[in-house]
Amino acid sequence: MIFFVRTAFGLILQSTKRILFTLGIVIVFELGKHIILPMLDVQSARRVLKGYTFLQVFAATTGGQASTPTLFSVGLAPYMTGMILLQALKMLDFNFLKNMTPYQEGFLQRFVMLALATIQAIQLAFLLKSEFRRGPIVFGIDINILGAVIVLVAGAMWISWLADVNSEHGVGGLGILIIPSLISSTLQLLGQGEGLGTMPLILTKVTTAILIVVVLILIFLTVWINKAEERIPVKRPMVQNDYEESYLPIRVLTAGAMPLMFSTSVFMIPRYITAYGVNNHAIQFVNDYLSFDNWVGVLIYTIIVLGLSYAFGYMNFQPEELAKSLKKSGDYLENVVPGEETQKFLSRKMILVSTTGNLYLTFVCAAPLVVGLFVDGISNLSFVFSNLFILVTIMDNVFDQANALRYRDDYDLLKFEG
Repeated sequence: MIFFVRTAFGLILQSTKRILFTLGIVIVFELGKHIILPMLDVQSARRVLKGYTFLQVFAATTGGQASTPTLFSVGLAPYMTGMILLQALKMLDFNFLKNMTPYQEGFLQRFVMLALATIQAIQLAFLLKSEFRRGPIVFGIDINILGAVIVLVAGAMWISWLADVNSEHGVGGLGILIIPSLISSTLQLLGQGEGLGTMPLILTKVTTAILIVVVLILIFLTVWINKAEERIPVKRPMVQNDYEESYLPIRVLTAGAMPLMFSTSVFMIPRYITAYGVNNHAIQFVNDYLSFDNWVGVLIYTIIVLGLSYAFGYMNFQPEELAKSLKKSGDYLENVVPGEETQKFLSRKMILVSTTGNLYLTFVCAAPLVVGLFVDGISNLSFVFSNLFILVTIMDNVFDQANALRYRDDYDLLKFEG
């Protein structure tokens, strides 16, 4: 009995250490958002960034800081994008990626992250170039602006390290670092929207009550769909025990919340391009249609969200790798030939199962935009609901990870007792 109590206390202490470690990481992360870039007129910079509220939306979903230029303004976008690009390259079946050691793979990921962080830092510095104090010019470059780029890149790489460290020693991985910015930006989005043709939403007692009910329904449905899955029976002839019958889960929400994190930035790519000068017809089209106050803009955004949902779902599920893994282990799906036929079967199943989740995710962000074409202010709910969707899925995954740690500890306790 004493041994059991001592061991259980040790497991609780270990879980507490993980939680406190994550809390410390979050505090460091939030403090970094208050370290202003050097040689910058802060008030002028804030006024400039206030006109780019879509940057604030993207920053909120990637843990950045776009309202004030700080050490961590770039956020986790390079880290997240780097992982996605590396995963996409792996799916192309390049030989040089297959033969990489974990160290080489990690080095490549860091290199990609560094390149992306540099591009994003240069873009932000270019946007604020008139707000920096005039400094010495070396090779045609203002030293103060160059220093700001270096600080932004260093901050982005530091955040990436914090995310990795938290994944190893804390709870929640990188998702937990995004939560504070999501919470702080949600009320702001409700008031002013994303800034592309959206109008402020005026809250009355009636609209507030309706909004609360809708939010509660959204949270319930999101948690339910996030946990929903179809289980494909797997035959394991090499395993002879009571657990010979196994299954392969296919989540309904295969893409997770990633489409909503990147949809706005994809939608804004044409605006980035036209900002650097293209023909007048392209500029006119972008100004007229790539906003949320017309049917064309809403339709394009909806297609982007739906397309990203299938793309991220395929990358997360990876039917080709699963088929190879099953064949290598000797496992197989009932009535399905191992190898290429299994891959095709899994791909079809993934598309069928994930379509429900993809349509729900698209509806969450598209429905308010459609209603907003007729009722002022409703469009803002699209971004509020998107933030809530991301927040709920992150928190649900954090709870799942905490349960996994608890069950692992229970297993260790039983094993140690035996």
